Amino acid sequence: MEMVRKVVLVDCWMLHHCNYCREVGLGIHVAVAAAVVVVAVAVVVVVVVVVVVVVVVVVVAVVAVVAVVAVVAVVAVVAVADVVPIFLEKILMGALMEGYEN
Repeated sequence: MEMVRKVVLVDCWMLHHCNYCREVGLGIHVAVAAAVVVVAVAVVVVVVVVVVVVVVVVVVAVVAVVAVVAVVAVVAVVAVADVVPIFLEKILMGALMEGYEN
């Protein structure tokens, strides 16, 4: 908004000190102010879109990392659950056989 005010003030100065501006009149005020507002709105829209895209990318990255960690955890639990009984059986059988031999 400050930019709009400065442009309009410069335009007002030109309107009072320049013959061409005096002949054209208020049309320059409106055109310059409208152009500045359009550019300012466009800049704000671009910034908002960039921020939204960055947030979406970050969220997708976090979800992907969480999904990978979850899959690795499930695979590890399943692998351990498959292997632990075998080791327990070998340990117990070894202890039994050792006790039987003594």
